Amino acid sequence: MKRIVTTIVILSALVGSPAVLAQPNGTAKPQSTAPTAAEARKILDQVRPLAEQGDASAQYNMGVLYDQGYGVKQNYATARDWYLKAAKQGFAKAAHNLGIMYESGKGVPADPATAAKWFRRAAEGGEPAAQNNLAVLYVRGQGVPRDVGLAAYWAAHAAAHGNQAAIDNLPEIVADLPHAHVNGSDVNVRSGPSKDDTVVHQADSTTQLVVLAHQDGWTQVLFPDDYATGWIADFLMANSQAPLAASKQPAGASPDTAKPAASAADGASLDKTKTSDAGTGTGDDKKTASLAPGSNAASAQDSAAPSAGDKRAVGVSAANVRAKPSASAKVVFQAHRGDVLTVVGRQNGWLRVRSTKRETGWVAGFLLTAAPD
Repeated sequence: MKRIVTTIVILSALVGSPAVLAQPNGTAKPQSTAPTAAEARKILDQVRPLAEQGDASAQYNMGVLYDQGYGVKQNYATARDWYLKAAKQGFAKAAHNLGIMYESGKGVPADPATAAKWFRRAAEGGEPAAQNNLAVLYVRGQGVPRDVGLAAYWAAHAAAHGNQAAIDNLPEIVADLPHAHVNGSDVNVRSGPSKDDTVVHQADSTTQLVVLAHQDGWTQVLFPDDYATGWIADFLMANSQAPLAASKQPAGASPDTAKPAASAADGASLDKTKTSDAGTGTGDDKKTASLAPGSNAASAQDSAAPSAGDKRAVGVSAANVRAKPSASAKVVFQAHRGDVLTVVGRQNGWLRVRSTKRETGWVAGFLLTAAPD
């Protein structure tokens, strides 16, 4: 699985390669180069008085300056304090950067649950990078229960705002979720599972929909072509549903309380998801880049990577084992929850495994857990 991507945001005329400073009105302006020492000091002089007076945008910028060491000595604890002040005022980018700090263990012990909390707050505040990162945590089951439907929901929101990592991730996330059509034309799609909710979209019998969840006689759906999501009354849905591809785990609804939708077997395609770790780093929110293999965000998983001969148990209801390390490769057999597989090779997040029946093939590594003693 590809790593979370890091982005940051800063203040007025600053920053660099991937860095952006928030303007006094809370908007963000991408910059092409990192600030010079003189530029950073000027920004610091402009921002500090506003931050001390309680301006959330300025507090956020102070966090970035200390996070990156622009015009000041780099200090993660001070950066975190400023981010926290801004996040408590609802500044989504600050909450997002707090999520990055806790996800990657930058200046704090790595804590996926706390990272998820801040990503969620930023995601609900409309921050695309946080929406993508929250989706990745749901795919991985890190800090939150694994829920592919919720992953698709948040990735769709990020993709709709142009987040490239989410645009890349979403086809992998939804590949094996059920898909369906409606009975009729001009069927209303609503913002919530109620006829009183706002109509946000329409569908007809030719529209392909991805099913995310079911709740109280309503189905939550995703339009893969334009990333829209919404709810359709069950009686308007066609009866037949099938996975978009062959494999994957049950989807959940956008509300955490919604019941998961039925789906096909858990598959391997999710291992390609990218996270947009936005935090103490810098970057245009609509750009993402995979972290290097030695980076903090990757270290927790890589340190536990299995070696040849290790035993791993299937951690999902059913996992597709494929002929090659690719989600598009032929499924050669399925393994089910609790089945113990022997690792015989590794490649790009995939594990080559052998079953107790001597069958061999490739499975996405994140679908397996440590085998019981």
